[in-house]
Amino acid sequence: MKRNQRLMQVVLVIFELVLFILYARLRILNARSIRAPRMSFGDTTDYLLIASQSLFSSKFWLADKPFLIPLFFKILGGNPHTIFTVQLYFSIFCWGILAITCAYIIRSYPLKFFVFAVVLGFSLSQQVILWDSLLLSESLHFSLIALFYASGFLLIKHWNVWNIIAFIFLAALLVFTRDANAYMLLMAGVILLFLVVFKQHTSRFLLIGGSFIIIFAISSVLSSAGDHSYSAVLNIVGMRILPNQEYRTFFEHQGMPMTNSLLQYSGDASHWNGLAMMQDPRLAAFREWVQEHGTFSLIKFLWRYKSDTLQRPLNDPVTVLAPNLYYYSATGFAPILENSRFSEVLYPMDFGVIVFWLANMFAAFISAFAIQRKKVLWLLPLLMILLAYPQIVFVWNTDPNDLLRHSLHLNVQWRLGLWVLVFLLVDYSIERLMPWLSNLYLRSKTFFNKSRQSSVNKETS
Repeated sequence: MKRNQRLMQVVLVIFELVLFILYARLRILNARSIRAPRMSFGDTTDYLLIASQSLFSSKFWLADKPFLIPLFFKILGGNPHTIFTVQLYFSIFCWGILAITCAYIIRSYPLKFFVFAVVLGFSLSQQVILWDSLLLSESLHFSLIALFYASGFLLIKHWNVWNIIAFIFLAALLVFTRDANAYMLLMAGVILLFLVVFKQHTSRFLLIGGSFIIIFAISSVLSSAGDHSYSAVLNIVGMRILPNQEYRTFFEHQGMPMTNSLLQYSGDASHWNGLAMMQDPRLAAFREWVQEHGTFSLIKFLWRYKSDTLQRPLNDPVTVLAPNLYYYSATGFAPILENSRFSEVLYPMDFGVIVFWLANMFAAFISAFAIQRKKVLWLLPLLMILLAYPQIVFVWNTDPNDLLRHSLHLNVQWRLGLWVLVFLLVDYSIERLMPWLSNLYLRSKTFFNKSRQSSVNKETS
């Protein structure tokens, strides 16, 4: 058995190495067809502007966007082709690490081959690879997400100081990439602290949950100092509040100046809505109100209209649960996985809404089983699935501008979580089934041996 296990280990390593080389070559060749990285986005301009500031200036660290993407662009000299190349190779590396880690945490050797291939195949989806050639936050964000989950699985498997440091460090990097990630950590941290009541792994849950909440607090301080919510509130007012008489009345009661000049922006869903409202000299009093009272008034509004807050994302579920963002692609980009049954299985789009609700019901059912059987390793994919909709609610209610792109990373998150959860369940089933099969094999072997011996005895007699 030891000899067979060693042989399987060698075969697995060779398989992973060969498949990863083919995977990397496929992505590099696909990227070569792109004529030039695309940078015609408002966010790109903002990132490059922040990156042009001195590292010793508060304008860099306390700008209106998190500092990690501008820092990344600054380190690479703001060169679009260099950024494209580094994003591509970093993405290949990170998804390779996640694939190896997912295969590592699975006990069944035959299943390890399948897991490694599926994770790499998942990362070939258009929704993941489309962003390498764009000067936005998505490519680096997806790469860090892959590393974060790989680090989480390793930490659960091997609890030690270095894995703890790596996991918390990657969590901080995610938060300083996109503000929405801070709320993901907050929700995860609260759940981990709640799990302390089960008196299992108490110190570990306290450490990780507490660290997540501290990172959220630091992010909130920096976000407030940089006034990150300012443009978001402008977009919400223009796109959600002004077209609705009842909502307008609520904000008027909060002191928002309601003028004919402001009403001209009612329903403007273009990217330039926030920018125009920032520049219009007639809205000086309105902008002052937004800076002083806008965020708190928005929180009161979301609480006052709780049913709308929680349910409005379902008015158009395809937008938030299966967003197709091909129109973002750079010139020359072509999906590696064409629309087919295979790609639909790896990353469901046509049935994405149905699969989402099935995944949530499945995860909710499995959660009780995981807690009962103390399956800590299952906790991460369960949170990846169950926290997706609360985050979608947050994204939908805090910045309606470019909603499809802002909700994309949550869709990648829950689909990947579903795959990992299925792998762990299959692995658990195989583990439980193997003793029964071994016992059945031994009984069958004993029975045939006895039958053969009986036949021999009869022939001898």
